This record gives sequence, C-alpha cells and structure tokens, in this order.
Amino acid sequence: MDRGDKFLLYKMKFHFGEKGMLHIADPKDIKDGKMTDVYFVRTMQVLRAKKIDKWVKAEFIAKRFPEDYGWGVLAGIEEASDLLKDLKVKVRAMKEGTIFRAYEPVMEIEGMYSDFGLYETSILGLLCQASGVATKAARCKKAAGDRRVVSFGARRIHQSLLPWWSETPSLVAVMECPW
Repeated sequence: MDRGDKFLLYKMKFHFGEKGMLHIADPKDIKDGKMTDVYFVRTMQVLRAKKIDKWVKAEFIAKRFPEDYGWGVLAGIEEASDLLKDLKVKVRAMKEGTIFRAYEPVMEIEGMYSDFGLYETSILGLLCQASGVATKAARCKKAAGDRRVVSFGARRIHQSLLPWWSETPSLVAVMECPW
C-alpha cells in the first residue's frame, strides 16, 4: 500500500459530517454568546425567572503563573474588545502587550450582568490563550538574550488561527523588542 492509499483509507474511516472537518466555533455563535460554559446559561435562566438583574463589575485577573513566573504579557484585548463593542457595558483594559502580575486586573467590565454574563467564557478564552502564547514568546526572547529567535508557530497551532498568529501585535512586538 502506498502513502496515497493510506490517506484515502484515513479519509474513508472518518466521516466529518456536513460542517466539514474543522472543529472550530462559528464566529457568529461566539458573538451571540453561545460559546459559554453551561453554568452561565443556567445562571441567566435562574436570574430571569427570579427577575434579578444587577449592575456589576467583573475583574479579569490571573491568580498565578506556571512555574512561579512573576509576570505575563497581555494579549487578546483586540478580540475581546471586538466581542464586547456592541454591548451596553463599560470596559477598561490594559493595552495589548502590557506586562502584568498576579491579581492585577487586566480588564474590567461594568454593566448589567444580563448584558455580558454569557460572554465570560469567550473573554477568558481569548485573553488566556493569546496571553499564554505572548508570555511564552517573551520568555523565549528574554532567555535568548542577543540571539535571534525564530518562530515556526504555524506548525504548532490550529490552522484556523494562523491569521491571528501572524497579526497579533503583542506577539510581533515581543519577538522584535530587546530585553
């Protein structure tokens, strides 16, 4: 059996259905608050049933960093801001690429809980994933000193994220800034 036949067998063995083989969320579903943890949906149901809706302030922080590193590089603000831009909320956030420490709020959202509660999962996902990559890139650059750092990140990331990978300002800044 040649390599091409193995590929055909693989394709025949796995049927990916009508949506295709990419297991990614539809951006519209993210914008509509459908990509959330189930307890946020249940919380909204309970609050609506009891006719409770309060003005709240949510702070987004990192409690700790892996391996007791004392800092992180904030990224994902651009996408999180885009997600929140049409909501009736006040948003305050650090700038993309800012160095932050544990328990330091990187983003604050104020508004009626019903206006943004369903988005907490997506906001955390956008900030955590992007900040994790930016922080690791900064640590690599710092450890490299004067040596050049080259990234082959496209080989280590879901291909649907490649536009994000190449365009995220904090990643570009981290890779180019001297430590």
